[in-house]
Amino acid sequence: MARRILEETAPLEEARKLGAYLLQLSPAFRPKTNQLEELDDLFECFPRCTVAVELRNRDWMTAPLADCLRHHGASWALADQPSMPAPSDRLPPVFCDARASWHGALRGRPGVTLDVDAGAYGGRPVYFRVAGPWDEPVGEGSPSTPRSAGTSFLTLIVQIPVLVVGGLLARRNLRLGRGDRAGAFRIAVYFLVAHMGVWALWAHHVPSLIDEWDLLVQGLSWTLYNAAIIWLLYIALEPFVRRVTPGSIVSWSRLLTGHPRDPLVGRDILVGCLGGALICMVVTLADLVFGWLGLPRSPPGAGNAIVLLGPRYALALPLDIQLHGMLDVMSIFVLFLLCRIMFRLPWLATTAFYLTLATPIVMSASNPVIDIPTIGICLAIVTFLLIRRGLLALIASFFVVQILMIATPLTNHLTAWYAQPTLISVVAVGSVAAWSFRVALAGRPMFRPGLLQD
Repeated sequence: MARRILEETAPLEEARKLGAYLLQLSPAFRPKTNQLEELDDLFECFPRCTVAVELRNRDWMTAPLADCLRHHGASWALADQPSMPAPSDRLPPVFCDARASWHGALRGRPGVTLDVDAGAYGGRPVYFRVAGPWDEPVGEGSPSTPRSAGTSFLTLIVQIPVLVVGGLLARRNLRLGRGDRAGAFRIAVYFLVAHMGVWALWAHHVPSLIDEWDLLVQGLSWTLYNAAIIWLLYIALEPFVRRVTPGSIVSWSRLLTGHPRDPLVGRDILVGCLGGALICMVVTLADLVFGWLGLPRSPPGAGNAIVLLGPRYALALPLDIQLHGMLDVMSIFVLFLLCRIMFRLPWLATTAFYLTLATPIVMSASNPVIDIPTIGICLAIVTFLLIRRGLLALIASFFVVQILMIATPLTNHLTAWYAQPTLISVVAVGSVAAWSFRVALAGRPMFRPGLLQD
């Protein structure tokens, strides 16, 4: 029978449209009357084939079954029937020939439970999700509240003026012949080339010219859109910043003109890295205070889970963070420019800028008593870097915060299979900080001559 099944499905296998052979065994196949070794002969009937086994007796759900399936490269299919454990009601977004779910307590967080869902296809993991009490129930959306609606509205009215004011100022500067057009072109081309490199590493490439072309068009269109925004914002910003706060773009201009080893470049990047590390320390300390006071701590972030798929994904993450951090910082500069236009006094413009950034974040705070001081300190650091050190330092600080707190799923289990993104991210931050420190020394020794001999 197995030989006939293989012959009938041979055309599907040749066309590469054959999935897995599903072997369904009745509930009568149970450990009391049968042996797990009886499956060996069944697997040998389907050599070099993807096989999934559906055992309809829950007594088989033991470690020896997992070892047997792993030995034969087979998958386990969970039957949806009363005699078997119910699978998770969170359906994976991709096809899986094997699914599993776990429910348990979060280590170090008493009273907090997690639901973990995983899926595999052909013996390879294709889906993974961690759901906690902070996630929405399945099939339900978060109810709209005045606070959430107000936060979304404030975020929207901050983003729209950035683009509108940036476009109007860029148009005015171009008409008056102002702006560093060569610098804007260089930064836009850099973003275009670097972001397409990230796309090449992250995209799920397929052996089909038409489908691959569609992927390329999608990636290129999004990249061109962001590159155009960067060019627009730079044309809008550069004349104003050069006139009002010229010191904030000195290091940036030197880097843009091909002088990466200028001491000012190293100094501002190093200060930005220290500012980003300080923000991470403040947020981490606030989270610890939540735990000391018995309050619910912030939910653990999963980061950008795509980096867990392999080295090429993890290697592209620092570059992607740096590119989008550059775009975010330019948007913040436009917001600061808008405040300076509306308020002539520098201190008043700085206060308005600070409150505009803080209001949407404060409105979404879960515990204002601790969140408001934390947000205040972090935004004070951002404002200081913006005014005193400028564009390059703020980009460096965003880079550190994104890698160490937001984008990377960090772990202290450095021997685990998921530790690779942590190692790559820490090495990336450490390398940037060490390089900038060396450049900032301008060839001088790290220690005063004779200091170590005293």
